[in-house]
Amino acid sequence: MPPRLRLFLALWPDAATRQQLADHAAGWTWPPGCARYAPPDWHVTLHFIGPVPAAQVPVLAAGVDVGMEPFTLRFDQPALWHRGLAVLEATRLPLPLRQLHDRLAGVLRPQGVAIEARPFRPHVTLARHADAARAPTAFQPVEWRADSYVLAVSTGDGAARYQVLRRYGG
Repeated sequence: MPPRLRLFLALWPDAATRQQLADHAAGWTWPPGCARYAPPDWHVTLHFIGPVPAAQVPVLAAGVDVGMEPFTLRFDQPALWHRGLAVLEATRLPLPLRQLHDRLAGVLRPQGVAIEARPFRPHVTLARHADAARAPTAFQPVEWRADSYVLAVSTGDGAARYQVLRRYGG
């Protein structure tokens, strides 16, 4: 069987945004045994594509170049989700982000990619197995200026969980 890559499209933070996220994550109280994500792993998934044969990646990569209008996303709601996910959510979805999300869905569907039926909820996953974590009660919201998105692969390597294959925009 030819090699397959687990792909996704995401917003990828610049160094300043990553530092804001690190400052926020430092305000949480983390329980023993939780699996915190490392700063290089932080991102906002736009669409999970799934396993793709390596030979098909160049065609898919060319097909998801849809352009985007820059926007600022404000992460202002820490939360604990089901199955112990600690996240930082954006409570407002800027129109250019909604448009980008919709355009990407429009090019992925004809390629056979299943699009998530639930409403899009932009978030950054900070940790797993964090049921007993406590979010900070006071914090500075993270202001993420986005002018690009990426095609990334899940590597399966805990030390470098994700790798950017291609950047669009910016």
